[in-house]
This record gives sequence, C-alpha cells and structure tokens, in this order.
Amino acid sequence: MEEADLKLYTLWYNPYSMSVVWALKLKGIAFENIEEDRFNKVLNFYNNTTLFIRKHQCLFIWWKTNFADDEEKKKAIEKVQEQLKVVEDQCFSDEKNFFGGDTINMVDLAFGSVLKFIEALEEFNDLKVIEPGKFHHLHSWFNDFKDVQVIKENLNPNDQMVAYFKVVKEKYQTMAELKLHGFWYSPLTLRVILTLKLKGITYEYIEEDRFNKSPQLLEYNPVHKLTPVLVHHGKSICESMIIVEYVDEVWPQNPLVPHDPYDRAQARFWVAYADQMIPAVKPLFHIITDDEVREKAIERVQKHLKVIDNQCLIDQKFFNGDHINIVDIALGSVIKFLVTIEDLNQLKVMEAHKFPHLYSRFSNFKNSPIVKENIPNSEKLIACIKLMREKMYAHS
Repeated sequence: MEEADLKLYTLWYNPYSMSVVWALKLKGIAFENIEEDRFNKVLNFYNNTTLFIRKHQCLFIWWKTNFADDEEKKKAIEKVQEQLKVVEDQCFSDEKNFFGGDTINMVDLAFGSVLKFIEALEEFNDLKVIEPGKFHHLHSWFNDFKDVQVIKENLNPNDQMVAYFKVVKEKYQTMAELKLHGFWYSPLTLRVILTLKLKGITYEYIEEDRFNKSPQLLEYNPVHKLTPVLVHHGKSICESMIIVEYVDEVWPQNPLVPHDPYDRAQARFWVAYADQMIPAVKPLFHIITDDEVREKAIERVQKHLKVIDNQCLIDQKFFNGDHINIVDIALGSVIKFLVTIEDLNQLKVMEAHKFPHLYSRFSNFKNSPIVKENIPNSEKLIACIKLMREKMYAHS
C-alpha cells in the first residue's frame, strides 16, 4: 500500500491516536500522519466528551485531576484505582506476557495507551496511581509492553507529554475564564469569534436561542438582552465592537486597533459607519412583495456601499494594509450577512461593477485563512434564516 493511500488524523498525545499508530506500526503499514489541533475547534471537544467518558471512564476521571483540589484528586485516584484493580485481577492475573499470549493483541494496545497516558499524568501531577505493590501484574505487564521494539520506538516521551499538558491546562483555565454567548448566524457574533480566533485566544462558546434566551444571557446583558456577550472572569462585556476593542486591549498580540491616534480615530469612524449600515440592510431580511418598496430598500443599502467603495477601501488589501483590523471585521461581517440575504431573496445589491473596491476587499476578507475557517456556511445560513423568518412571522 502506498503511503498516500492511507491517512491518519491524530492528536499525538491522545491514547486513541497512540493505539492506532501502534497497530499500524506493528502491521508494517505505511501511512501519512496528519496532526490535528484540538483547540482549533473548541466546540468539538465538548461535543465528543460523552464518548470520551464512555470509552475510557478511568482516563477521563484521572484527567480531571488536573483541574481539581486535593480532596477531589484523592477521590479521583480512588476511582481510577478501583477500575485498575478489576483489570489487575481479571485481565492480567496469569503468567502470560500479553493478553493474547506471547504477542501483543488489541487488548494490549487499548490498555497500553491508557496506562501510558496515566503514567504521563502521574508525572505531571506528581502523584502515584499505578503502584507496583497494588498492581503487580499490571505493572509488570506494562513494563513488558513498553519494551516491545515497535512500541518503544513509537512511545511519546513523558517530558514532552507533560509539557503539552501544561499548555492544555492553561488553555482550559482560559476557557473557564472566557465565555462567549452568541447566535452562530449573527454577523455581530461573527465579529467577536473572528477577533478571538485572529488573536489565538481559547474560549468557551455558548450558543443562545433567540426565541428562548438563557437566564445567564439575561443576567449578563439585562439592558438589551442580546448577543454577543463576552464574559471574562465573571464580568460581562456587551456590544460587538466594544467587545472587539476590549479583547484587543487585554490581549495585545496581533493588534486590530491602530496604534496611531489619527489612524485609530479613522478606524472608529468606519466601524461606526458599518454599524449604521445594519438598519439599512435589515429590511432586506424580510420578504418584500412590493417592487417599489424593494427597490428603495436596495437603493438605501447601495448608497452606503458607494460611500465605502469611494472613501474607505481604495488600493489596499485590507483597511490597514496587509492585515485584517477592526474595520475589516466590522464591515466584513455586515457584507457577509448582506450577500447571504441576496442569495436568499434572489436580489442583487453588491454588484461587482458598481462597487469594485468593496467587492475585491470582501473577497480578500472571506478568503483569508482564519476568516474562511470560521465564517458560517452559506447554505446552512440561508436555511437558518428561512426557519427564523418563519418563526418570526408565526409570532407576529
């Protein structure tokens, strides 16, 4: 089999990945290993948590000790050791080298990956779980397992895993400190998501229901009761572009707000202008049967677009040159919503020949890597807006 024929997407430190890598190596199968980033799509971790618990409960319990106090750690160790005792007594209690006899089989791979992960966590937490005195057979079997040549050649070093656990712990702590309440389809929520992603900041995303808002959202934004709301250390920040500037001040890497006072003032002017566009775009969200009313609504939006095309986006890739800044985020999110409405209602508002600079800059914006990865899918967005529109008409 050619290497290109088989691809394996992994998280190098993950026990599931370890098991598969070892199996392929033992089989002598060539493959392309593609390393994934757990934190690139934070929500996926939470969506898969139940599967994680179900398959390796003791592993999940032990992993939680990274974020627990001493009493919780003690209880977690006891629970893990209860499950290890079952393995010790029922699985590796005879004199066989491995579960299947003299050679490694799938049971050895499954348990080996779990114990390797626990071993690294022991070092990370400076604790002992797999004590030789309590788990003689298991301890002996694991040492034999690690001495198998193929396994030894493909074991992740403990110091490397410990270093990564420290990074993971810091990121989870940041997630506990930073939460974003939003509507995934909202251009205002999109502004904040893009800001956090451009900054490389880990956060917990909480999807709200426009028709059944959570008590937390109402508590954090009692004035407008709207998203997005960013909660940092338990304190809420509301309004999308206020959040963007807050994030830029707290996390200065990859700056989005110009440092020069004049440039900063100009950027804030165009951010405000982008916000002024939203009331003009909103009527197009609805089904307009009257041709004259529809044309007037389109003309109002195009008047705004013409100002931006003539005054704001000339001879630059982005507003600030080669890098996205707050103006691009403010305008790009509104234009994304506008072109979605165009597709939904079969309208033509942002025509390339009328707004060449704006059309070109929006293309640059939506195709930049981080924006492309995080901008809502158009088909999904259209389906959502249709459903939302039906609900709104039903409630009216």
